[in-house]
Amino acid sequence: MNKSLTAQDFAALTKSYISPELAVQAGLFRVDSSEGAQLVGRNGGANYAGIAFPYYWPGETAPRNYRLRRDHPDFEQNSDGSLKEKAKCVSAN
Repeated sequence: MNKSLTAQDFAALTKSYISPELAVQAGLFRVDSSEGAQLVGRNGGANYAGIAFPYYWPGETAPRNYRLRRDHPDFEQNSDGSLKEKAKCVSAN
């Protein structure tokens, strides 16, 4: 079920130069973890809640694929011991 973006989503997207108007026009929507995992073909135990970005072929009306910007990505450790985000944005395999 496609959920509307929240005020917090719009604020985060604006930091990435995506205006609220562009986000609505592009059809971005919020998904919970199970919906997000299904969109990108994952079945693991990670959290896949986030914002879904539909991708379209030119001239088509149905999305051909989705990219998911996860709210809570995995982390990996750098050689200096610091942590960095891993798999913040994922697509179907």
